[in-house]
This record gives sequence, structure tokens and C-alpha cells, in this order.
Amino acid sequence: MSLYGVTFKDQLVPCLDDGAMQQKLFADGIVRGCAMSASGSVLTIGRGVIMAAGRLIGNDADLAVSVSATSGYARITLVIDLTGTATTEAFTQVSIRVDTANSQSGFAALTQEDINGGVDTRYEVALAIVSCSASGITIASLLDSVQYALIKSGTAVPTTDDISPGEIYLKYEA
Repeated sequence: MSLYGVTFKDQLVPCLDDGAMQQKLFADGIVRGCAMSASGSVLTIGRGVIMAAGRLIGNDADLAVSVSATSGYARITLVIDLTGTATTEAFTQVSIRVDTANSQSGFAALTQEDINGGVDTRYEVALAIVSCSASGITIASLLDSVQYALIKSGTAVPTTDDISPGEIYLKYEA
């Protein structure tokens, strides 16, 4: 094994290295845009950028996601699968999947492998959960904006349950 430049002049920044650093700094979330709205049985995701596992995913046009369920809940999930194609001509490593459940907490766990470690290939993020009825869908929850992964905040003095080693806690007055 030999050393290589990552953030040096005339060097390429490998996605594994960049993703690992971004994931350390930022939690999954919306970087900009990506407003979501429901109409009938369609969730529309607007233009913008989402971060998942330190990877940036752009959306350059409104994306309509159809939900066929007429009862219970549906989770709209962004799926990263690094076994897909990633060339300048074709990109199939990111997709959207719709899962259903009887309750808002009844979904299977998301797969969140360490895709920046060079071995694992799958990472999933819930973009939205919607309530389903015969008349359409209603948004129950949405992915938050990107937050700093190592910074937490609150109005009380932090306890060991509030913060882990290496994290920063900001106490503010309410």
C-alpha cells in the first residue's frame, strides 16, 4: 500500500474518501431544495440536493413518486446501491423505493451499510412517510435538513446520554 493525495493539487478526490469525511461531519438530510408535497396518490420531490451517507444526490427536476396503497402508511426511501452503473453516460446507483406498512412504526429497518469503507454497497434513507387512504396520501413526516453530525444542542446541561465522546454540545437559553 502506498500513500496517495486526496485533497491536493491535480489529484482526484475518490468518492470513498470524500463520502467518509462528509458523513463524519453531516447527518443525512436535505442540503437545499427538495421540497416535498402530496397531491392525490403522488408525492412530488422538488429540485435540490440530498445528502445520504456523506454522498450528495442531486435532483434537477420535479420527481413524481406514485403511491398505490389506499390504507396504512407508505415510506418513500432513497436507495443507494453501489453495484449499479456509474459512468458519465449512465448512473443507476440511486433509486426511489416505496414500502408499505400498517402503522407509521411498522416498516422494516433501513439498510445502512458503511458504503464509504470500500466493501459494503447499500445505504437507505427515508425521504418521507405518508398516510394512505382511498382519497390519496397525506405527509406524516419528512427528511430533515442536513445537520452537523457531531454537534447536538439543548436547553439543559448535557448528560452522558445526551452526548458521546467527540461530539460538541451547545447549550442555549430558551
